[in-house]
Amino acid sequence: GRLRDALGVPLPPGLPESVLTPVPDPLGDLVRRYARSHGPFTVEDVAAWLGLGAGAVRATVESLVHGGTLVQGRLRPGTTRPVELCDAEVLRR
Repeated sequence: GRLRDALGVPLPPGLPESVLTPVPDPLGDLVRRYARSHGPFTVEDVAAWLGLGAGAVRATVESLVHGGTLVQGRLRPGTTRPVELCDAEVLRR
């Protein structure tokens, strides 16, 4: 259901109702899922994974940073990326 609600992807018939239930923030859920399974990344990285432009993902990422779910900054020594993002719990580990 998150893919349908966040990206407009049509879902195949016959899926159980439990996966079709709408969630309050489907794009945020998908970004959090990406963040939990990746090290430092950029907005462009997660946008490419979702098949979206960076602008479509930026507001969601900023909201997650302000809520403390994501951490941003230069997270790896020697990186040339101006801003990297990482799930706060992944970074703590």
